[in-house]
Amino acid sequence: MTSNDKENTHNHIGSTSNQKETQTSTSILPTRTNIQQQNTDTTGSTSKQKETQTITSTLPTRTTIQQRNTDTTGSASKQKETQTSTSILPTRTTIQQQNTDTAETGPSPSHTPTQTPLSPDQETQPRTSNDTITSPPITTITPLTSTQPPSTLHTFTSITDTTGSPCQYSVLKSMKEKEAHVVNINGSKNQNYTISIKDKHNEIRAEQISNQTAFEIPFEWLKPCTVYTVSVDDCKLSGNNTFTSSKNGETVPKTVVSSVTDNKVCLNGVFTGIQWNLTECVNITEQNSCVSSTHTVVLDTCTYTMNVDLPPVKPLINFNETIPSQFEWMNKPARCNATLIINCTNNENKSSTIHDLNTPVSLLPDTEYNCTGEYPYEKQHIKSNELSFQIKCDWRNNGQFQQRSNSSLKISWNSLEGDKCSGIKWDSYSVSCKIRGSDGSSDRVNCTKLSGTSAVCNITRLTPYKKYDCNITGTVNQKYYRIYTGNNATLSDKPSIKPETKVPKIIHPSHNSLEINCEKMKKDLVWNGGEGTFTAEITYNGETITAGPEDKCFFTFSDLYYLATYDVKITAVNKEGDSAFITYKANTLYNDKAVVGFLVFLIIVTSVALLFVLFKIYLLKRKRTAEDEEIPLTPEPLRRVEPIYADGLVEAYKTKIADESRLFMDEFQSIPRIFSNYTIKEAKKQENQSKNRYVDILPYDYNRVTLSAGGEDDYINASFIEGYQEPKKYIAAQGPKDETVCDFWQMVWEQKSSIIVMVTRCEEGNKIKCAQYWPSLDRETEIFDDFVVKIRSEQHCPDYIIRHLILNNKREKASEREVTHIQFISWPDHGVPGDPSLLLKLRRRVNSFKNFFSGPIVIHCSAGVGRTGTYIGIDAMIESLEAEGRVDIYGYVAKLRRQRCLMVQVEAQYILIHTALIEYTMFGETEVSLSEFHSVLNTLRQKDGSDPSLLEMEFQKLPKFKKWRTINTGSSEDNKKKNRYSDVIPCQ
Repeated sequence: MTSNDKENTHNHIGSTSNQKETQTSTSILPTRTNIQQQNTDTTGSTSKQKETQTITSTLPTRTTIQQRNTDTTGSASKQKETQTSTSILPTRTTIQQQNTDTAETGPSPSHTPTQTPLSPDQETQPRTSNDTITSPPITTITPLTSTQPPSTLHTFTSITDTTGSPCQYSVLKSMKEKEAHVVNINGSKNQNYTISIKDKHNEIRAEQISNQTAFEIPFEWLKPCTVYTVSVDDCKLSGNNTFTSSKNGETVPKTVVSSVTDNKVCLNGVFTGIQWNLTECVNITEQNSCVSSTHTVVLDTCTYTMNVDLPPVKPLINFNETIPSQFEWMNKPARCNATLIINCTNNENKSSTIHDLNTPVSLLPDTEYNCTGEYPYEKQHIKSNELSFQIKCDWRNNGQFQQRSNSSLKISWNSLEGDKCSGIKWDSYSVSCKIRGSDGSSDRVNCTKLSGTSAVCNITRLTPYKKYDCNITGTVNQKYYRIYTGNNATLSDKPSIKPETKVPKIIHPSHNSLEINCEKMKKDLVWNGGEGTFTAEITYNGETITAGPEDKCFFTFSDLYYLATYDVKITAVNKEGDSAFITYKANTLYNDKAVVGFLVFLIIVTSVALLFVLFKIYLLKRKRTAEDEEIPLTPEPLRRVEPIYADGLVEAYKTKIADESRLFMDEFQSIPRIFSNYTIKEAKKQENQSKNRYVDILPYDYNRVTLSAGGEDDYINASFIEGYQEPKKYIAAQGPKDETVCDFWQMVWEQKSSIIVMVTRCEEGNKIKCAQYWPSLDRETEIFDDFVVKIRSEQHCPDYIIRHLILNNKREKASEREVTHIQFISWPDHGVPGDPSLLLKLRRRVNSFKNFFSGPIVIHCSAGVGRTGTYIGIDAMIESLEAEGRVDIYGYVAKLRRQRCLMVQVEAQYILIHTALIEYTMFGETEVSLSEFHSVLNTLRQKDGSDPSLLEMEFQKLPKFKKWRTINTGSSEDNKKKNRYSDVIPCQ
């Protein structure tokens, strides 16, 4: 800084002024201390001023002592300014003395200019004007002991502006190895500055700093041998703001490739020691591709040379879409010898393959690929353009059907793939054939490869006399390609008859003649060619009578033996031969003329006996009605029957079923049919009697279901039934009548029931059991007063039908509910189902639709007691088994009858509950969905060492289950001769 910026001198005649000013600050940057003394002599006055500034730092200290003496006429002024800095690191002190003699007084002998040679680090300070003789600074380095970590920055402290002028800045040479110069800023209250660094052409850097008085410029921002100018916004220059970066000792620095873009390479010059920012970018053309190039970098005061081997211009690749094919480098420079690697990605499975330019490439047809070339260069890669393509092969149909039979076709072919895919290498071939026009699946047959381009396939187990569409498929890398499509027909064959063919209908025109009508058999007959004719044979005692051939399967045989059993054989015939025949037996009738008198007598006797029996039945009914009217209100106490544990069910069943089910009968009959201590007043009201299907099946008042209509119109023949530890789990109802369908749907809506279980058909044995209260598929929607019922779907299973219904209440237009209707259709007209597992399957299906938030399950048959009570008993007792491991069937049936009369109506239903629980306990749930069959079967077949598999264990249970079933009828003396094997006898 100049003396004018550092001090203000006032001349006063005949006065002496002494001034002393001290300023102290602390910084983590290097400290520069200036001691400046200025003496001014004036006539008759002496002024002495002393200013001291002290800065403490933990980094190296630089001290500058500058003295300036000026003599003027009639005045003498002496000013002394001292800055002192204390540091625990090495101290650098510069003493600079400047003497200036004015024209009035001349040079003073004591102020002789002295100049010390400057070091390169000191040459950045500019000299003063011609009117001032400046002595160079004298620099000394004094090593000191440091007790703190060295700082990465230097702090230079200048004279503080005491007059409030703008901030001042200057640029000095840095003493640190990694920084070139330092910008010093002082004398301003503003703590935010913007520092700009420019070369001759452009601004290379602009930095904003806060709360700093020194800013370092690193070498890595600068180029060597370049003139730079520094400016600080809103600050006044004090000293020098221009510097020239020094020249490094190396003229040919090491060249490093910093980046490679499309057709451009950027180079960095790397020097030993100082890391200058020496960067040069070179454009790549076809002329300079793959050549060694020398690039001269001309700077302000020196020149550098950079040597580099240039890469090729961006490669342009192409691919001919054939198999096999080869990639081509379209614009390859002649001097580029490195290998261009092609990377191809399969867009289907995202796999990648590597290829070069010299090897033929066999890619997959009909597969989309993305390919890019990469050229290695200086640990980087020059990428080519990206190719996207898909090879479309021109397959040729050249297969031939060589042989055919009634059940097989033989196909051979040569694989001529055409011009595009002539070089494809097939891994294997297969053929699949399907009957034309059918929707069935076809089996794939692997073919025998005769050579690389030909194969033969023999497809067997085909249906005779059918036209097949066949597809030949080639496999490459586990991917299938249809390469041929053709069709042919199998030859005709003898007719075939399905094993389940229905027995022909036998008609007796007279007692010694037979008419055989087997027209329905045609549905189970496959001609395997053109239609043929039928023949029939009947045989009795070795005598055979033949009829036919006939176009229709209808034959008449007359003048046969009376009351004889004939063996009948029906055969279908076409030009290929006879079918397997159907055999069955047909009986002629007795000689009616011989026994007509006996029959008349027998009819009379039978009629008299029948009238007598009917009269006795009438008397018995009258007596029973009288007895029923005298039933006491309090029934007899129930029998004490102990609950049965799960592992004792079979033994208990054997005990009770013995002696013609005597114990079962005693137990069942000991339960009152009606608990008369519960009233049935509402059901007997005159206005409600028409709503009951049966006059003796009436709900008790205490637990009947009431409708919300109120008053006298809240009656419906339905009762709430408790489940296992769950009140009102079920509603047992009679089958709706035509006049109660609306009430039935009102009950379903109000009780929020989502499942209806129907254990009857609408009509059984020519008797109406229940009205159809749901819409059929052809009508879709039925309206019952305020309720609209829609059918969404209907699924038919072997033993039940599942209907998905939508129930709407017209009074609540925004409300809609789903109701699942499950109708069990395998309950016989008389008795109970012979297989209890049918009811277990029904229960599983019903429970699969249960909803936690829905109301009771509605269950009904016709009367709502027999079959309904049986299903409820099975469901509740299974839950008891699962919870307690035991069941009280007797007690629960009695409990059911306390809630609705005649629940579990007959003894056979009571026994069925026992057999269903045995079936559940011994076998569990063995039903498997078709989709899971194979996986479940594999699990059942697995064995652990010598232990039997689950499948074997399951099979071993079957004989044990059958032993306790009665086989009395089949074992009787009269029937023993009818059994082929004594140990294979049907159960009772």
